[in-house]
Amino acid sequence: VGGHDHVIECMAVANEPACEVLRKVEDAKGKKDDEEEETSTSVTSVYVATGGRDKIIIVWNVTNSTEVLRLTGHKDWVRDLTFHVNGKSLISCSDDGLVKIWSLIDQRCSRTLQVQESSFVSCIGYHPAGRFLVTGSSDNKIKVYKCE
Repeated sequence: VGGHDHVIECMAVANEPACEVLRKVEDAKGKKDDEEEETSTSVTSVYVATGGRDKIIIVWNVTNSTEVLRLTGHKDWVRDLTFHVNGKSLISCSDDGLVKIWSLIDQRCSRTLQVQESSFVSCIGYHPAGRFLVTGSSDNKIKVYKCE
């Protein structure tokens, strides 16, 4: 599977709630092939999000090697990705100092957090129950955000 124009910096495997949302997105776009539709009860699609130096995030169905979503909006390298525990959002961080929350259902950025002014946001993580978002940056600091 290809698709990025530059080095892939990060990857996140979708959790089961995100897989359910992404299956619905694919169904709405008509991207499922006949064979998969016939065996939908026995075949479970696996989804992966990738981000890279091309500033793009791509969500892939790795079961049938197709691109499901292409998300643009970062101004610098995408460094890390994580799916929210509820499966409705994908969160990204970038060298542009931003954390973006992407609605998988709406297929667009639903919120942008300016985390850093003069340093890169290099990693992100979620509390297992989705209560906190944590970022790490090139200034050697972590920041914790309470989720609404």
